[in-house]
Amino acid sequence: AARMGRKSSGEGDESSSSQRLMLQMDGNTVNVIGMRAEEAIGAVQDQVEQCARGGWGAVYVIHGVGTGILKNAIHADLKSNPSVRSFQIELKSGGGSTIVYLR
Repeated sequence: AARMGRKSSGEGDESSSSQRLMLQMDGNTVNVIGMRAEEAIGAVQDQVEQCARGGWGAVYVIHGVGTGILKNAIHADLKSNPSVRSFQIELKSGGGSTIVYLR
């Protein structure tokens, strides 16, 4: 069984499946740089819904750093989204993206 890079969690195959679905890939990433806030919120909502239905564990939102308008608008909307468990700034991106953890 190829389990390289897997953290020992004692949760068996379900854990490794969940980890696979947490990786950033084209299917769970949305880039909203250059969009207006309303358009970006809609794009993020669509991606969250699609990924929640598809069994993904996370969505990666690329919003850039800029003035923070996109990030703040998206974060405000994520707080009320029933599919969202939590979210955090992706530190490796220098603050230019957010990881959204799904229920």
